[in-house]
Amino acid sequence: MKLAPVQKKPKSLRTRMTQAILLPLAVVLIIVTVIEYNRNRSEQLANALVLGEAAGQSLERTVRQHLLRSNFSGIEEMMRQMSQSGELQNVYLLNESGAVLNSSADMTGRFLSYDSPDCQSCHPARFAIRPTSIVIKDESGAQMLRAAYPLENAAECATCHGTGQATLGMLITDVPLAPLQDRFASNLRANLFWWFASFGAVFLGVFVVLDRQIVSRLANLAWSMNTFDPHSFAPLSDDGESDEIADLYHSFNDMALSVQQHEQENEMLTAQLSQENEQRAELLKRMIDAQENERKRIAAELHDELGQVLTGVTMQLEAIKRTVARDPARGAMLLSTVQEHVAL
Repeated sequence: MKLAPVQKKPKSLRTRMTQAILLPLAVVLIIVTVIEYNRNRSEQLANALVLGEAAGQSLERTVRQHLLRSNFSGIEEMMRQMSQSGELQNVYLLNESGAVLNSSADMTGRFLSYDSPDCQSCHPARFAIRPTSIVIKDESGAQMLRAAYPLENAAECATCHGTGQATLGMLITDVPLAPLQDRFASNLRANLFWWFASFGAVFLGVFVVLDRQIVSRLANLAWSMNTFDPHSFAPLSDDGESDEIADLYHSFNDMALSVQQHEQENEMLTAQLSQENEQRAELLKRMIDAQENERKRIAAELHDELGQVLTGVTMQLEAIKRTVARDPARGAMLLSTVQEHVAL
């Protein structure tokens, strides 16, 4: 059994034209949004790196001042306060061997190995090109900005440490990026809201403009075509527009007026043909009547002539009959004459 083809639901012209305009616009908006998102994210991260590096350098100078005064308790108190304030997630003060001298994360006395995944991002590189900060993840998966600041063996440090070492240790800070990411996510949600609001406004605007400027005019033209009647046609008006649809209106008006004119001419020709047919019928009737009258006249004339001939023949036969009684030879001659006349 052959299945009937599935009838597709027709799409309106408004929907098609709106899709043709808004789909490319939506693609462009999505691409622009992604590019803008990545650009803002990179800028925010770059700003965080700059701010983190500035804060780390300030912290490094403060730690150096405490070290010069051998104020280790002051270093611990400062690290504790900064950790509690949320500005820094972790702060480590390491010596050259990697031992943690002071820490805000209860890691004092432990060693940080270069083989750690967090350290391998920087330490395989040469010291000259090694970055001072990098984004890593903690055990919970949260991102943080880790910055390392070497404690150089300055002139004021040589009194205790000598001049044999270029650096005396390392100050490591972990700045949480969650607050920055929260602000960025909030800004992103606000931007997306305005993007969608703008897109919705553009959608409504495009829909209304298309409806007024194109679709409604084409619908009026289609309705006029479907209901066209050459006997009651009124030219379409397009309110002084001068675009392609107005050209369609003018072309349709010209076509309709031409059809109306041809229709009127056809009606006139039809009326003339009808009148000529009536005249032909009248002439044919007259001709038939004339033929019938002529036939009757000829029949009447033939009837009168035949009657006269028969009467003459009858009279001649009576005369022959009387003649035969008196003179048979003459009677036979007269009968032969009558037969010749009848044969003629």
